[in-house]
Amino acid sequence: MKSNKLILVLVLIGSLAFNFFFWEEKMGLNVLLFDLLVMSGIFWIHPNIKQKKTVLITASGTLVAALFIVFNNSLFSKTIHLLSMISFVGFAHARDLSFIGDAFAIGLTSIAEAPLKVVNVGKDSPLEKPRIHGLRKWIKLSVIPTVIVLVFYSIYAQANPQFANISSNFWSGATDFVFSKIKLSRIAFFFSGFLLMAGLFWRTMYFKDFEKVVSGERMIRNNFSREKRLIPFKTNALKQEYQTALLVIISLNVLLFLVNLVDIYYVWMAVAEITPSQLSVYVHEATYLLVVAIFLAMSVIIFYFRKNLNFYPGNSALKFAAYAWVFQNVILAISVAIRNFRYIDHFGLAYKRLGVFIFLLMVFIGLITLFFKIKEKRTLYYLLHRNSWALYSVLIILSVINWDVMITRYNISVETKSAIDVPYLVYELSDKNIFVLQEHQVLLRKMTTSQRGFDKMLEDKLLLFEKKQEKYSWLSWNWADARNH
Repeated sequence: MKSNKLILVLVLIGSLAFNFFFWEEKMGLNVLLFDLLVMSGIFWIHPNIKQKKTVLITASGTLVAALFIVFNNSLFSKTIHLLSMISFVGFAHARDLSFIGDAFAIGLTSIAEAPLKVVNVGKDSPLEKPRIHGLRKWIKLSVIPTVIVLVFYSIYAQANPQFANISSNFWSGATDFVFSKIKLSRIAFFFSGFLLMAGLFWRTMYFKDFEKVVSGERMIRNNFSREKRLIPFKTNALKQEYQTALLVIISLNVLLFLVNLVDIYYVWMAVAEITPSQLSVYVHEATYLLVVAIFLAMSVIIFYFRKNLNFYPGNSALKFAAYAWVFQNVILAISVAIRNFRYIDHFGLAYKRLGVFIFLLMVFIGLITLFFKIKEKRTLYYLLHRNSWALYSVLIILSVINWDVMITRYNISVETKSAIDVPYLVYELSDKNIFVLQEHQVLLRKMTTSQRGFDKMLEDKLLLFEKKQEKYSWLSWNWADARNH
């Protein structure tokens, strides 16, 4: 750990770099350069984190997201980059953690604490909490003398017209100079960069408040003393809980079995053709309800397999019922996926329809980990830990794809049952798809009600894109914009 003064120098250098890279720029090449600078600084301050796997994984994920900001420049890759960077900072500041949720919370806390860290910069340790006594001392040395001087200044200005005139001219000239020569917004931007760098480089001062005892992934049986075991209530209570759980899960299995039979007949086999309006209701309303049902299903299993039921003698029937419940929820998730496929086949791709598939992928992963939780007597921490890392990995992989371009290409190239939603491609998607729209201009012109309609829409989108690009320098360069040019 480097000294507080050396870190302050690094914070100042980082603030200047932040100001240079991002002032009046968009996210592009500057993000990758800034990430390399920040990560170099963090590894220099904390050299012993280089061996920590969680730090290296989140650092790599952040750089991958930054690289594809340069390549795709999508809002999705920018969002995932931000989340990954905060998690990386959290792991770097609290390297003993393994749960990415805790790391994200600590990273956010570290950035939010930046003003306190700046106030505390004179202390020997950046982890020392600021003292009220020091704040009072600062007030006495700065605020009180300023107030006294202002009082006497007002008295002298009122008593001496010449002094008042000279001071008025001085303050008027100074104000004109500040607002004409110095951009207050640039000063505010630099200060925000300074606070950001302070949050990134200095560890959280309240780290101990967030430090948690990491739970094990395997469950431990709660044993009662001999005297307590002799009390029938304890044994009967566990037996009654077992019977209740078995009855609940078997009943839910029967109910879900009937639902799955209906879905297999009407959704999988598609006996009758569904109208577009019916399909819309079938997908939108039913999908949301089934998503809630899957979450509740997982909650039921987690609730009943949270304690000693995992160790109850002869609980094989309950485990079998739980396995069946998990399997039937997999069938239910497949039914949701088929509904979504049918909807895409009719109307084409859109972000919400892609979001359903991403959610279902996480559901499948969650159900698999839930199966192993039951089979291997795992804890709730096991579920949270494994699924949070699975979600992080999926999001990093998804940030590689330019979704606007992919959606546009798919909707144009694949023959759907309904006409191409041209306004959606032009107005709802970002300007990253302009070159694809230009490539298929003749086809898309035919898809609109007016022959001039698509040309005008595309022209407006192109003019807006070019107007935005005029103010950016090489720091905002990215392949998506360059390809449009």
